[in-house]
Amino acid sequence: MLKPEDVPLAQSALLVIDVQDSFKVSPRWERRSTPDFERNVASLVDAYRAAGLPVLYFLHTDGDPGFEPGSPHLKLMDFLAPRTDEPVLTKQTRNCFTSTPLSPILLARGVRRLAVTGIQMEQCCETTTRVAADLGYAVDFVLDATMTFPIPNWDVPGEELGVDAITERTAYALRHRFARITHARQLVAELAALPPPGPPREPARPAPPPPPRPAPRVLFALAPGVEVMDLAGPMQAFHEAAGFGHPYAVTSVSPTPTVRTAQGLELAGLAPLPKDVGPGDRVVVPGYPLATTRVPPALLSWLRAAANAGAQVCAVCTGAFALGEAGLLDGRRCTTHWRRTQELQARFPRARVLGERLFVEDAGVVTSAGISAGVDMALALLERDGGPLLASSVAREMVVYLRRDGAQSQDSVYLDFQTHLNPGVHRVQQYLVAHPEAKATLAELGRVASMSERNLTRAFRRATGISVHAYRERLRLERAKGLLRNPELTVEAVAEACGYADVRQLRRVWTAAHGGPPRRPPARGGKT
Repeated sequence: MLKPEDVPLAQSALLVIDVQDSFKVSPRWERRSTPDFERNVASLVDAYRAAGLPVLYFLHTDGDPGFEPGSPHLKLMDFLAPRTDEPVLTKQTRNCFTSTPLSPILLARGVRRLAVTGIQMEQCCETTTRVAADLGYAVDFVLDATMTFPIPNWDVPGEELGVDAITERTAYALRHRFARITHARQLVAELAALPPPGPPREPARPAPPPPPRPAPRVLFALAPGVEVMDLAGPMQAFHEAAGFGHPYAVTSVSPTPTVRTAQGLELAGLAPLPKDVGPGDRVVVPGYPLATTRVPPALLSWLRAAANAGAQVCAVCTGAFALGEAGLLDGRRCTTHWRRTQELQARFPRARVLGERLFVEDAGVVTSAGISAGVDMALALLERDGGPLLASSVAREMVVYLRRDGAQSQDSVYLDFQTHLNPGVHRVQQYLVAHPEAKATLAELGRVASMSERNLTRAFRRATGISVHAYRERLRLERAKGLLRNPELTVEAVAEACGYADVRQLRRVWTAAHGGPPRRPPARGGKT
């Protein structure tokens, strides 16, 4: 067991497990333990936030009343209000690791110590503690921030184990074996003693924690007859990113407060076209039927102004025609639905229309092919904003294929090996995508997958068709290919960033894969 005193409290995260209304459905709620449970959990959430440390929430779902997917009771209790940077993960197992992306999230945030709180004490809280200890985390089990209920003896009707006995037994079983047993007041005091995350606080009146970073805006600009799939797919991708610590402020805007879609759905309550669009904003124009839709001049003028002000302007499918009418395709490479590429070129001869592409970016303007390619475009933009781990996590949540620009090779490590449904292998892949330079051993990767080394080796090959080592080498080569485009990086720096021992190893692996030594690609005139 890794003891909490061996890991600094500054590397800790708070787990709030299954503190959900589902438990209130059962009559046993009236016989719950820990009268100060809500106050103790809330004090720990405040303390972790004040210390600038992560807080993660979990909801449990199964077939029991109140826990079923879609139940109105399947939500956090009212005294909890997660911030946008605090993930809420849904699990189907008695521990928080096996059925969620918790391991890669903790690895990405440098967390090596966990504080466990929630419901039930001897079930999901204890099981999570045992698994966490086996995975190498130090654990603080906050006894008075967990809750339980009497357990009936199924073999002897009328007999039960009371909450006091359960509490005593849980603390006895975990203490010094899997966790440090502590209490909310003690842990809050230890957190308060940490150096403040920001400027020093005045002794008389502690400064409030810094406000969260404003979420980047994504503005979906809707023309009459907007295609539902062109809107819903990319919008869902940006929405799901919040669950992985990268929230966006997603808004639908239009010159009119209502828009009827091509499928007859009336969209109401649309925001007006904002006047303060500028750098950092992203505008997305979904497609619409060309035969029946005339894009309002006000929308075209607004698109031109947004692009001139520095916003990134994107289009899905026939939305590219709106960009063309706004003059934003002149001199730029672009694409659209394969049936419309010739028409797009004919109507806007100054554009450079490319066929057989999923999406194309040129000087701040991004265009995609039809329908599902809008999701591909959104995932690529998420990867640029938050890295490949964010993009692959969102793709997995949406159960879609993670693809790259059609201009790149379709034999992509991100394309060919993410289509299986093994959650443990997915967690290992997500960790390796986020840390291709890491020299994690097979045993360490096994802890990420909650598997033994032998099981991981077999499961990984069965799910992907290649070994863990071969997958890691492909990731490193993929990263090296991208880093070699940076003229400020030496080949030695690229080798180190990709986890190679030295340049000779990079050259040897690269030559075996590509038939020659690594070379820098030619410049592309500043356009990507």
